[in-house]
Amino acid sequence: MYLADYFAIVRSDEESASGCKISCRIPAEDHEHLAFPGGSESFAIPNGWCNTKEHQSPRFHMLTNTNVDGTLFYSVFFTFYTIVQERVQSLQFM
Repeated sequence: MYLADYFAIVRSDEESASGCKISCRIPAEDHEHLAFPGGSESFAIPNGWCNTKEHQSPRFHMLTNTNVDGTLFYSVFFTFYTIVQERVQSLQFM
């Protein structure tokens, strides 16, 4: 038994329809008994992606979701923000 079946790092992606993508997941291959829940990256940032000049505190939230076959899966998200210095000049702030 695992504390978590999967670990994933989700990052912003301007080219993706959801605005984000999984840049790393561990393990890279699905477990025999449980596939990685597709689309879960869309729930990583519940308030959406935005650029701001204000400091953003880290956030923690949980999600319980149900697959089409009725199987439950649980996700825990820790969201943190950082300033990307090389792009600051071109960003549009809220």
